[in-house]
Amino acid sequence: MDQMVIEITEGRSVSDKELSAVKAIMDGSVPIAVDDFGTGHSNIVNLLRYSPQIVKIDRFLISGIQNDKNKQMFFRSTVEFARLNGIKVLAEGVETAEELKCVKQLGADLIQGFYTGRPAPEPLGQIDEKIRQELLGA
Repeated sequence: MDQMVIEITEGRSVSDKELSAVKAIMDGSVPIAVDDFGTGHSNIVNLLRYSPQIVKIDRFLISGIQNDKNKQMFFRSTVEFARLNGIKVLAEGVETAEELKCVKQLGADLIQGFYTGRPAPEPLGQIDEKIRQELLGA
């Protein structure tokens, strides 16, 4: 259970009854993540309702973020809100060194995307040393 995270996706809003049931079953021992934040049902209202431990910022908002001041502003304000509420920020869909550097500088706690590792049946044993150094240096 210590390696499990429940993701609430953008497909539809979760009812209060469903949310209460999930929280009761997990009893606070399993973190909740809001997936694809910034799109669909993953909005500020649901972020407040779900009280997640992780907010995953949608890939659309990460793609080319280093060249888009509006995306940077959204990311930065989400990080600020998250910090004030004890929520970790995960940047979804990081695919380039430039995106990685930018989201790290803007305050991302966690990174997910092809740049750091492709999906595989088994968890990655260790991250590529070059990328590890980029993460440490960002």
